[in-house]
Amino acid sequence: MKLKSSEPFWLVKNGNPHSYPSLRTNAATEILIVGGGITGSLIAHQCLEDGYETMLVDGREIAHGSTSATTSMLQYEIDTPLHTLVEKIGEKGAVASYQACHQSIDDLGKLVRKIKSGCGFRKKQSLYFAAYKKDVDGLKREFDARAANGFPVEWLDAVEIEKKYKLHQAHGGILSEQGANMDAFRFTHDMLAYNVKRGLIIYDKTKTEPLVYSRNYVTVPTEHGTFIKAKKVIYCTGYESVNMIPENFVRLHSTYAIVGEQQSQHPDHLNDTLFFGIRHDHICISVLPMINAY
Repeated sequence: MKLKSSEPFWLVKNGNPHSYPSLRTNAATEILIVGGGITGSLIAHQCLEDGYETMLVDGREIAHGSTSATTSMLQYEIDTPLHTLVEKIGEKGAVASYQACHQSIDDLGKLVRKIKSGCGFRKKQSLYFAAYKKDVDGLKREFDARAANGFPVEWLDAVEIEKKYKLHQAHGGILSEQGANMDAFRFTHDMLAYNVKRGLIIYDKTKTEPLVYSRNYVTVPTEHGTFIKAKKVIYCTGYESVNMIPENFVRLHSTYAIVGEQQSQHPDHLNDTLFFGIRHDHICISVLPMINAY
């Protein structure tokens, strides 16, 4: 992933909390995880919890991919609205998917407390709003689907949104009780450092090359001329997975995160809520301690 800025906010805020060596000798492990962002850190943690010998490698410094450019917003919504997902895969699977995402925010909060991370995890409400009148009917169908399946949501009309949040031209929205903020970059470093003490082996600045399959293991060559033998390989490379998969299955678009300092006349009514619009302009707003992240 090519970041537009050479100084993503989370790198400026945190520096580089932990650094790891590159791999200069051959190695072997049960589980090899490729990718040292937040996904790789969580998968590594679970592998150790399940008793597997685990190694993690990254081509950059740890968490220097998209994890360093996150908006910090934790939301249970996925790209496909619940009512649309029901039409695609059926109600049982769609609701289970949303319930798992809903629960994952609380699970992350428990992990933050367990490892004593300094990532600033904080629970918040979230408002999913319609910036255009033409989107209101679809958003109401989404509200009905969530409410019918027990998700804690409330419908706010345009007048209520303007009164409560002073947001203009929001024509209606779903207020959810579930959401959170956290510094994903700091959490990733804290999570990996916690698991290094439990036996996790990490190499950064080590790019991997196409793997070679054998009957009982795979061999993963690296840019340094070394190789890693593993029983299983898990790729946690986010958007860069498109460089590994030959099928043209996705089209990527650029997004931007803009960070500004808090002003003396700070709008306190925005502190406890995440805001995001229906995916046209895909506007997201979140207020963090000492900063505003948009």
